[in-house]
Amino acid sequence: MKPHYLIALLVMGFMITHGTATTGTETDGYLSIISSPSGATVYVDDSQAGVTPVIVTIGETSSPPHIITLQESGYLDWTTTIDQNPAPGTAETISATLQKNSETGSISVTSTPTGATVSCDGTNIQETPYTYQQIPAGSHTITISKEGYSSYSTPITVASGAESVVSAALSTDSSSHTGSISVSSTPSGATVTLDDSLTKRTPCTYQDIPAGTHALSITRDGYSLYATTVTVSSGEESSVTAILNRITSTGSLTVNSNPSGATIYLNGVYYGVTPAHLTDIESGIYTIKAEKSQYTTGTEIINLIAGKENSVLLSLTPNRPDWFFDHQIDMPYGIPFGGDIPMNIGPGGPPGRR
Repeated sequence: MKPHYLIALLVMGFMITHGTATTGTETDGYLSIISSPSGATVYVDDSQAGVTPVIVTIGETSSPPHIITLQESGYLDWTTTIDQNPAPGTAETISATLQKNSETGSISVTSTPTGATVSCDGTNIQETPYTYQQIPAGSHTITISKEGYSSYSTPITVASGAESVVSAALSTDSSSHTGSISVSSTPSGATVTLDDSLTKRTPCTYQDIPAGTHALSITRDGYSLYATTVTVSSGEESSVTAILNRITSTGSLTVNSNPSGATIYLNGVYYGVTPAHLTDIESGIYTIKAEKSQYTTGTEIINLIAGKENSVLLSLTPNRPDWFFDHQIDMPYGIPFGGDIPMNIGPGGPPGRR
């Protein structure tokens, strides 16, 4: 079995076993990211890529280095950098052992009016006023909401042994001045950035977006940037549907054979007769076969490089008749060229002039 097919099967097996999902081609590489404990949120170059264990596709067009960060509540952030992309069709394993954050502090939360719902990092839901105890030192997010009022969210840094304070004056619900944006793309799974800050993955919906004009961009490895502006109207949902254009990387290929006149196939697809010069061929791994009557099939595997003139020469070997191998020919010394050559050939051998 060819190596890149074996890698693809291993990656597929990992995804089935762990319930993760990714897409890729033979020219993409992969990062297999695991952690102890599992369930840590994974960020690749500041973009969320799932929770451990997870397989992350690194497109052939993405530029290293890549910064990998793992975050888990109650643990210190874990970060590493990879200086080069995984080889096409291979999976590189990144294993992280997270360290418990033994340093804690507290967060005191009040609101005007009181009785609002408060959460810390999306969990531990309480009612204001409330003080969170034994919160790991580091960055956290406090979110406060109350019916009839706009949601309030703020980052807060907790220092070891200290109390951080959040005091929120809630504003009357301004939903009459906000709308939403629904974003989809083909293919899906692209990174969406709204106003250079709010990042999601397609398909997604942005809620409570202030009415007005906003900048939106969509990116995905191997595809061209999609950028647009979208106008949000109060109480309405605006839609953005993007068809991403794949970045094509092609090269040319010259195929010769000895002898010429052989039929050639690239990955099983007919491409003519040698000698042949092929243009606009997608870069990647190709199996090239040359076939000619009365000759053995010639095969070569090449990595076609974009923007370059690639070439291959296939040497074909003549097929020998069966009787050639079954009988021994005794040729007397000194027979002149072009004369009748007596042959001591066993039964079934071809008689006469050679």
